[in-house]
Amino acid sequence: MASGAVTVSIACDVLLIVIFVVATASNSLVLLVFYRKPGLRTLSNRFVINLLATNLLSCWLLLPLVITDSLLTEASQAFCALSQGVSIGILAASVLSVLLIGVDQYYAVIDPLHYHSHIDTTKCAFMITFSWCFSAICAAVGGLFYDMPRSLWTLCDSQATFLPLVPDVYISIFSIVYTCLTFFLPFSAICWMYLSIYFAAHKNSQRTRRNGSSTGFYTTNAIANTPPVDYAMVPATGQQQAPSQVPSTSESPKLSVKSVDVSEPPVFVKPSMVRSPTRTSLRSTSSFILNSLRCRISNASMFKYREETRAARISALVIVMGLVCWCPFSLVVLLSSPIIGVQVPHHLAKLSITLLVVTTVISPLLFAHRNRRIQRDLRKLFGLARRPTSSQRPRCQNSQRSVPPKRVLPPNYSHNALDL
Repeated sequence: MASGAVTVSIACDVLLIVIFVVATASNSLVLLVFYRKPGLRTLSNRFVINLLATNLLSCWLLLPLVITDSLLTEASQAFCALSQGVSIGILAASVLSVLLIGVDQYYAVIDPLHYHSHIDTTKCAFMITFSWCFSAICAAVGGLFYDMPRSLWTLCDSQATFLPLVPDVYISIFSIVYTCLTFFLPFSAICWMYLSIYFAAHKNSQRTRRNGSSTGFYTTNAIANTPPVDYAMVPATGQQQAPSQVPSTSESPKLSVKSVDVSEPPVFVKPSMVRSPTRTSLRSTSSFILNSLRCRISNASMFKYREETRAARISALVIVMGLVCWCPFSLVVLLSSPIIGVQVPHHLAKLSITLLVVTTVISPLLFAHRNRRIQRDLRKLFGLARRPTSSQRPRCQNSQRSVPPKRVLPPNYSHNALDL
């Protein structure tokens, strides 16, 4: 058992070092792109910038504390208070930063017409400021209750002379309230919002497929029911003499119309073998319209299918990230409170802290690196930008027309809705 605990502890230390390098590079590069491109600093991306700053702070604060806890044999009371407060504050900041992005995406997808009435510059700044202030308060209060939970830090648990600054009843109340406010309630809200986004995308996809099928049906029937033009109307007499009756410039200016008998009604002569050019033109036009319509319906259906799949994938990944990364640390804090009194092993507590820091690597991949503009700017930053070839441009199989150019979005458009 002791050897297994040592193995887990060493593995956590190595993983934390790798996370520190990867998370610092990943978050810093995206922040550099936002710094170089002012057009990317929209309202939605301000929440992403807040998440990136939270991730960098988590790496730079937690890693030195965990490594110090593994290397030293004695610790002061200030170190225990600082370590406890930092870990508690980072959990609150990480959960709230993802919650703010979820709120922004929820209003962008569910109520896009009134998005700017829900999210504006003032509300954006207020929500970000509130999340940082709330996290700082949690860190300060958690630092005062440095022995809750004691098993998180090995050095603090070995010091029996450290006494809590407040009674155990307040520590128990804080642990319960903290776990509810920083994990259970925010995580439940995140699950509800992303499930709502998925169901909205699914409903929109079904409606688009249904409307697209109806449009194709009615258009096909309208083209199929168009009466064909198979007959040409020509006069009954003088059919062959018509070219010879045209006077030249040297002759008299009077026109001769004696060869045309207007008293007789016109007759319809059906061509024997040669098809009318009007019918040929109509057939080619109808075929082009049908092919173009099938192409557009197919492209719209595939786009909505990708949109629905993307919404489901992001919703599932965010929920899994919360369960894997946030839930263990929250349970350790709750179980180690005096009211429950479960002594969590040190290597499991250290593993929960390591999983908490894993969010600094996963969250940029979910909310930043998926954006195509950020990917393009990152490639330009490293000199890897490439021009799309003609084979890479999307074309319809039966139509030679390329897709229309990408639309220009307003400055405050939510790029995180399903991009996305």
